[in-house]
This record gives sequence, structure tokens and C-alpha cells, in this order.
Amino acid sequence: MGVLKKKEEKKATPSAKEGKGKECASKSCPVKKEAAKKEAEASAAAESERNDKVRRYHIVQHPSGGWTVKFAEGEKNIKIFKTQKEAHDFASQMAENQKSRGVKASVVVHSKKGKLRKMH
Repeated sequence: MGVLKKKEEKKATPSAKEGKGKECASKSCPVKKEAAKKEAEASAAAESERNDKVRRYHIVQHPSGGWTVKFAEGEKNIKIFKTQKEAHDFASQMAENQKSRGVKASVVVHSKKGKLRKMH
């Protein structure tokens, strides 16, 4: 019974020989243009969404006594430093690299107790 249904489905769909594929044979096919336009819009929307996100690099004290750079919601350390200044320089460079790519980025410095000290 399953074989008969498959044959009926194949007969029901128009083939390229029946004229379906002839209208899109050229590069100026309206169907292809519409698909390309939708793809470009989706790509632009995805790029815009990525650029609207702000990458925040947090500088917090590491349990071992040094300072670490993390993402805002991240648990994983990007890199650990001995001094807060070294961590700040690294995070600032990372933020500048993101900004040069068109992504918003900022650096947030925390005190030893975890309170916000500086945001830029």
C-alpha cells in the first residue's frame, strides 16, 4: 500500500519538463530574486541583532588572589592577571577590537569586595 501512495505523490507533483523549471532558468528569475532578497534581509537582521548586543568585560578579583576578565554572564575566566591594571589593559584592548568590528563593547571594573568601581 505504501508503494502506491509514493507513485501517486510523484504523479501529483509537476516536473521541470511540464514548465515549472522553465520560468526560473535565467538569472533574472523573479522567484530567485525574491529568495535572494529574503536571504539578504535575514542576514542584515542577524547582523543588526549581533551589533545591538553589548559585550561587557568584567574585571573581578580571582579566588587565587589575582584579577580575572570575564564576560557579563560568563562563569569562565577569559584570562587571569596578577594586577588589576594588567586585567584592565587586556579588557580595554578586547573591547577596542570588538568596537573595530562594529560590535558594542564596554569594560566594567569591580572592587575587591565585588562592588562596581568603574564602567566605561
